[in-house]
Amino acid sequence: DIKTWMLSNKLQMNEDKTEVLLVTPKRVAKSEPFPEFMNINGTSVKFCPSLRNLGITLDSTLSLHQHVLNVCRGAFLELRRINSIRNFLTTDAVKTLVCSLVLSRVDYCNSLLAGLPQCRLEKIQYVQNAAARLIFRAPKSDHVSPLLQKLHWLPISCRIEHKISSLCYNSLSGTGPQYLSDLIQVYTSSRCLSLHLTLASFESQRSKPSPMVSAPLHIKVLSSGTNFPWKSDIRAKLMA
Repeated sequence: DIKTWMLSNKLQMNEDKTEVLLVTPKRVAKSEPFPEFMNINGTSVKFCPSLRNLGITLDSTLSLHQHVLNVCRGAFLELRRINSIRNFLTTDAVKTLVCSLVLSRVDYCNSLLAGLPQCRLEKIQYVQNAAARLIFRAPKSDHVSPLLQKLHWLPISCRIEHKISSLCYNSLSGTGPQYLSDLIQVYTSSRCLSLHLTLASFESQRSKPSPMVSAPLHIKVLSSGTNFPWKSDIRAKLMA
């Protein structure tokens, strides 16, 4: 029982504000009927198509489509507000505002966006492109890649890879959260393999190597008590 579990963990459930989300694959949701209500402590709670938890909008198929739309909507709203006072601000001031009000929304929990179709990530990339053009007052016809390089901003897909690489590195090196470290198991081969040969053959089988695979060797090799400048190295690899 949900209410019993919450009481045992010293939580109070408000039936009037409780939302329930039924997560199913899209093909199953279309082929099989599901109940519309769930009984919680004698109260019928209707399944909602999406709900918000810790700032993330989840839908019944975990496509994160609505979450991407909410991120873009909020980011473009902040960009319009900054644009209204752009004539009174310096370039550095606009960059600071964009980083604190826009990029913070884009980067929040962006590791959940890994694996999404490129068409959804492009919506968020439009936000970053608009932010870069706002900072330099560049017209829409200008190419945005030189602007991103001048700002030292990674594209959205690379920002996601950088976040995941950071979480993996911190978890493996013991500086990350313990609950993530407990989920990772280090693979130990029974055979003596050449690290350079193994990584090279693995990279050749991938059309787009991940940043941790294509990163320099000293980033991949973790030893206790060693502090490598791995963040700058991975960032430089993604910027290349």
